[in-house]
Amino acid sequence: MEEKSYVELLIEYAKKRGYEPKTHMIQNMLVVSPSDRMHSRKLVYFDVKDHLFIAVDSFGSKMGNSTTFCGIYTKTELSKNKNCNIRVKDFVISLFTVNKVKTGNSYIDKKIIISTENRRNNPISIKERDVDTFIDIHKIVKPVKISVIDGNFDEIPKLKGKSTIGVELNRWIV
Repeated sequence: MEEKSYVELLIEYAKKRGYEPKTHMIQNMLVVSPSDRMHSRKLVYFDVKDHLFIAVDSFGSKMGNSTTFCGIYTKTELSKNKNCNIRVKDFVISLFTVNKVKTGNSYIDKKIIISTENRRNNPISIKERDVDTFIDIHKIVKPVKISVIDGNFDEIPKLKGKSTIGVELNRWIV
């Protein structure tokens, strides 16, 4: 009996629960650039009410060019906060996070870390109640973050050229 790939397992899971999964896969073999000869990206997504469940696995032969994550995403109009990440604060996260910004609320700043590429603008507005909910989610599934991403999902027609916000994990989970 042949073992199923994780993509096939995720598609099977979605179908069993009545979702219509879609996939997008890219595999490039480049001969021009010897340092980055291979790149592949697998994407599985399906609608969950008004949101999208998206699972991405990409591999690049260049160091630091591979990533695996999944999450629940939706469109947003928060384009001034390109590539903003919110994580629960701990020592390791504090040590390795760059481009940190403060909200000005000491309760929030003690519990989470916000990093963004655009440090001039105020980060997304977040309420203390939202931070507490996010920490409750983090207690169940670690490591989790909230990401505001600008145009990362152009393979998905619904999100092409749009900013998205989502709750994201650094691995595939169903």
